[in-house]
Amino acid sequence: MVTLLGAAPAPAIAATVPASVADAPVAPVAPLKLALDGARLTLPDMLHIVRGNPVELSLAPRAARAMRQARGGALTALDGGQRVYG
Repeated sequence: MVTLLGAAPAPAIAATVPASVADAPVAPVAPLKLALDGARLTLPDMLHIVRGNPVELSLAPRAARAMRQARGGALTALDGGQRVYG
């Protein structure tokens, strides 16, 4: 529950799901094909993932290059005696 400063908490809402609905078969969800690039993850993508639906992930070449460059910079800093965090 989220309570805003100075606001009263919202009342709890009780709900039940009929057994006929709860036991109904669920249609399979097609896997989401997602290339991680550090820029294009959308809210619908996130909702698909957090709901436990299948995902086929790949790492975009641009992201792989950026990771290699960042690692190279971190290693250079470490070799120079600098502290590196993260």
